[in-house]
Amino acid sequence: MAHGLLISYAVNSVFQQQISATNNPALILANVQGNYTIPTVTDANGCSAIGSGSLMLNILNRPIANFDFYPQPADMLNPEITFTNNSIFANSWYWDFGDGFSNVDDYSPLYAYFEEGTYQVSLIVMNGICSDTIQHTLIIDPVYTLYVPEAFTPNNDGLNDIFIPKGQGVTEFAMYIYNRWGEEIFYSIDMNQGWSGKISSEAKVMAGYYSYVIYITDKLGVDHTVKGKVLLN
Repeated sequence: MAHGLLISYAVNSVFQQQISATNNPALILANVQGNYTIPTVTDANGCSAIGSGSLMLNILNRPIANFDFYPQPADMLNPEITFTNNSIFANSWYWDFGDGFSNVDDYSPLYAYFEEGTYQVSLIVMNGICSDTIQHTLIIDPVYTLYVPEAFTPNNDGLNDIFIPKGQGVTEFAMYIYNRWGEEIFYSIDMNQGWSGKISSEAKVMAGYYSYVIYITDKLGVDHTVKGKVLLN
């Protein structure tokens, strides 16, 4: 078929329009289904011919991607997200969970995240010819936890020699240790630096109960104060 053709076409014997076809083969882009016929074709020299072919065309709907998800916000204690696929006119799908993992098998998957963070989740739906993509942002919050020992034994046996709290989700830390008279005897802003039981670098440890106050700011910006007593024995 030559370049510069003018093609008239009809659907179910009803004239639609005349288009200029500059590609080979000529393409007609349409959104109406029915019996297509080509009544006339005119070339670049003005020569016309009457068409005799016909084609039954079924319109395939373009897929529309859509999904919901819950819970939000989630956290690392419950990091599993339920995705509900609300897409239409699709027969296949591709989930990108935003953390390097994907799923092409489940229509509405359950997915558990391994780390806290903000994730861009994409859903691509297809119907064999056309595709559509949608993206949503979800949040997995960190979890603040803190474990404080009730006792410790600084006897250099390698077991429980240091009074040191353990936790996660902590961004700021400060710990104060006080003796029975309320005097500060130890201070640390490093969560990895605990108290050896000594009041000074050369002082001997003295068994008994000591008070502590721990100030923490977690990764969500929430402040926490933890108070208690620890037994040195």
